[in-house]
Amino acid sequence: MTATPSVALPQVPGTTVDVRSWLFVLCLWLTTAALFTLAKSIQLFTQGYGFRAVLGLGSAGFAYYCGRLMWKKNPKGAAYTRYFLYFNLGQVSKIAETHAATKGDARLVALCQTCVTIIWLLYLNKSKRVKDTYDLVRQPGNI
Repeated sequence: MTATPSVALPQVPGTTVDVRSWLFVLCLWLTTAALFTLAKSIQLFTQGYGFRAVLGLGSAGFAYYCGRLMWKKNPKGAAYTRYFLYFNLGQVSKIAETHAATKGDARLVALCQTCVTIIWLLYLNKSKRVKDTYDLVRQPGNI
């Protein structure tokens, strides 16, 4: 009898397929951002800004969903998180546009939020850990 080859994929040295370091921080940021956005949406409802509050509730729900997908290493997690970050860029620019005339600090806040969002987008697009964990689904049938 001859030995049959194993169907398991060989481990390549240096590959990382865990949710650690910056990827872990991104998951935490998505879920905690959802909580803060939820609290802000409740405050906006009480102030009479219904549309922005509903937009915030949707954003909070989608952020939490993206965080859970990323944490569970779902292959769609990285793509959905990119969609959320692009949506976040649009939302930040809209908020900055409406508040720029009334408050001087709104531009600085919008600039900081835009920079953080762009940094996360760059991380999702360039990180080897993200590519190994989400983009390359390594299953025995998909070699």
